[in-house]
Amino acid sequence: MFATTQSILFVCAASNSVGFGHLNRCIALAAHATIRHHAVSFMVFGSAEARARVKEAGFRCMLFDEAALTDIDGLHGVDFQADAVITDLRYPGFFGVTKPVALFTQLRGLAKLLIAIDVLGEDSIVRQLPELAVDVVISPYVAPTMNVKTHWRFLAGAS
Repeated sequence: MFATTQSILFVCAASNSVGFGHLNRCIALAAHATIRHHAVSFMVFGSAEARARVKEAGFRCMLFDEAALTDIDGLHGVDFQADAVITDLRYPGFFGVTKPVALFTQLRGLAKLLIAIDVLGEDSIVRQLPELAVDVVISPYVAPTMNVKTHWRFLAGAS
């Protein structure tokens, strides 16, 4: 999917209220990407603790207040381009506090390839946003897959 030395921007939410699981998963993926010689950066909607974790792992971090997820116009000033954006933003209550279509549309403008890591169940992108403008949706869980009929590529399971 990537050629050598591509730039990857990981986008996630991480704070005491949201939790740090998505950030930890992205840091692990980023560490693997750097082994493969990709340039990695982070955009985090969350707390100073999240930024500290990213910097401790050795990556550049653009930190936005968690509230920026509800006021997505705050991303208009972001002057950043990547070959791929990998999002891990789905947390309980995400659809209640964000404008997901507007958010992903803004993120789409930052990269050639937009990837979304999904969750299981009714709050998933697969169920809530089947027309979302992404290239790939990844469900990292081993679970029966539904008949996914969308315009994007759907990857499911550990492999």
